[in-house]
Amino acid sequence: MSESFEVNVGGAAAVEAPPAPTETPAAAPAPDAPAETPAASAPRSITLLADEADEGGWNDVYTQLGRPETAEAYELNAALEGVGMDPMDEAFLGNMSQVMHRAGLSTKQAVALTRACNEQFQAMIASQQELFNQSLAEAREMFPPQTIEKAVRALKAAGLDEAARRDIERALGPKRAIEIFSAAAGVLEDKMPAEAGGGSFSGSPAAAQARVDQLMNDTGFVERYMRGDAAAIQQIEELSKKAVGR
Repeated sequence: MSESFEVNVGGAAAVEAPPAPTETPAAAPAPDAPAETPAASAPRSITLLADEADEGGWNDVYTQLGRPETAEAYELNAALEGVGMDPMDEAFLGNMSQVMHRAGLSTKQAVALTRACNEQFQAMIASQQELFNQSLAEAREMFPPQTIEKAVRALKAAGLDEAARRDIERALGPKRAIEIFSAAAGVLEDKMPAEAGGGSFSGSPAAAQARVDQLMNDTGFVERYMRGDAAAIQQIEELSKKAVGR
């Protein structure tokens, strides 16, 4: 049978003195009278402390309210089973376990709070992704393909990998990123081989080969090359010759 809790705030409740005995004993209950309620089913009283600094006393209260002995006993990772987590997520859950334990949460409360927070985080991430996709679609309609290609070239010329470029695009927003890096492409043009050919590459054979590899990983350039774009084909041929030292 589950117990009910009566919570008292402050010190222990005063105990009333027992009634004075009477000369006449109480009459025995009739044979068909209902039995008295067993003491085990009476409400159990947990006294909350007035002193917030009484750490030991509060630990006793939290234990009575269902807090496990250790923060690890919450097993919050298991509560989010099936949710992809990286080391940073796992470290966050470990820290939150300690916070919940100090706050006196029971296992049921800790698990419920963890699941609710995760649902809120997932909803927030999905909303942010939806807004980003909408912004990206608007940027692609706003700028001509050549401008977008120039921005991508400038980012690649800066030596940024795909993950870094994506982080910059998310931080600035697609529209602003295209504006900034397409403008930067004009400044860097003298250091970047022309996409459409017409310029000579003066770097080393290793640099020429690196440029070939870079171009062949550029979706826009590869599309032009596969369509038979004369300038793209010429650029690859010239770079390939320089890569082998001709």
